[in-house]
Amino acid sequence: MDFMAKVLPHVDTVLHDIKLTDPERHKKWCGQTTRACRANLKRAYETFPDKKFIARTPLIPGVNDDEEHIRATLAFIKTIQERSDLRTGSLYAFRKACMGFWGRDLRNAGLQSPTPETLKRLQAIIDEAFGRQSNRNRRYHGRAQIVF
Repeated sequence: MDFMAKVLPHVDTVLHDIKLTDPERHKKWCGQTTRACRANLKRAYETFPDKKFIARTPLIPGVNDDEEHIRATLAFIKTIQERSDLRTGSLYAFRKACMGFWGRDLRNAGLQSPTPETLKRLQAIIDEAFGRQSNRNRRYHGRAQIVF
């Protein structure tokens, strides 16, 4: 939080990742539970209510590409700050975070990018939660980040 206290006063928008919402799944894939991550995010949202927070979640088939994770992520960010947003991201972001922050190399873990159908289905849930109309013409590419 010390880092956030020094940096966040100088930005308008804060991007942060929520890789997994289930503590045990988070521990399995990321090496620790969600407790510290959630506490830090909650403190940042509450300490800087004037900032726009955008949560990103990299979707990985069989890991977190399910409705349960998306709905739990939406519930977490919306209970903290109504002005928040959620974007889905690429498998690359997940691998990079695990390697850089926790020292876990997932390059050979057999992880794939989600299918366009899965991306479309999960995006519809996100759009509905924020009262947005789903863009039926949005193109989905295997590793592309969905941006609103």
